[in-house]
Parts: sequence; C-alpha cells; structure tokens
Amino acid sequence: MTTDRDRSSRRVLVVEDDIDSAEVMQEVLEASGYKVTIAHDDTSALEQAASFLPAVILLDLSLRSTTSGYDVCRRLDSSEQPRARVIAITGQMRVDEDRLKAMGFDGLLHKPIDIPLMLDALSPSFPA
Repeated sequence: MTTDRDRSSRRVLVVEDDIDSAEVMQEVLEASGYKVTIAHDDTSALEQAASFLPAVILLDLSLRSTTSGYDVCRRLDSSEQPRARVIAITGQMRVDEDRLKAMGFDGLLHKPIDIPLMLDALSPSFPA
C-alpha cells in the first residue's frame, strides 16, 4: 500500500512504447509539478517501478514488448513494492472496465490522451 509520504512525492511512472507520446505526457506532467520517469517496455517498467517507487503508473495496455500492459499490472501486484495506483492507457475504443478492475487497474484513459482528464485521474493520488 502506498503511504502518505509516497503520495506527496508526486511520482508518476509513464509506461508507453510510443516515444513521442511518452515524452509529451512527461512534459505535461512535469509542467504540472509531478516527478516523472518513463519506461518503454515491460522490463524497464518493472525496474522503474521498483527503483522510482511511483504513486501512480500510467500503463499502456498494448506494449510492443514480450508482455502486455495487463501482464505488467499483474506482475506489479505480485511484487513486494508499495502498491501504486495503476491507470490503463489504451487506443482501443471498447475495453471491459470490469476486467481491468479485476486485474488490478484503478482507472482508464483513452488515446489520444485528454490532458485535463489525465490530470484529473491523478488528483486522487496526490491530496492537496
């Protein structure tokens, strides 16, 4: 479970295999006061989650790596690290949100990312 201290650190991990999209999200989040790191594949996502200890992970469901975002979320849940909120990112129009919740996701954002919606999705993790 994430502690209040972790939440106040405003740490966000962006897991997105599209480099341009990841960098845009990073720029927007950093301009909004968040500390951000990026991972472009499953292996670096798990490594960054363990070392950076984010309060929130924005996780692309369709990574072009050996595993999907679904698998990354499952592996994060089985780790011994503090639990971050995991928000799914997808370009798919139809997503079974009940399945996402059952798999450990805490929210969903559709691509192209709506910046105000992304910032709203993060706000419950970082109380004022």
